[in-house]
Amino acid sequence: MDRRDILQGLSTVPVLGLFGYALNKQLGYEKAQKEAAAGPTAAVPANLSDINVALLGAGAQGEVLLNAMLKIPV
Repeated sequence: MDRRDILQGLSTVPVLGLFGYALNKQLGYEKAQKEAAAGPTAAVPANLSDINVALLGAGAQGEVLLNAMLKIPV
């Protein structure tokens, strides 16, 4: 075993580290996607019935949108 063989062997270490890093990122991304697809984990209170809406500086278009929202059946 000479110096060239050692250098060739050591040159694969950064490549293996890069693959390990990419695999870790991919698995983390897939886990986050699965958690997002599962939906929210926080429970919504059963007695939730009021929704407060505020439009500040929305102008005439905001008034049209507010009137449209008020017509939505509950």
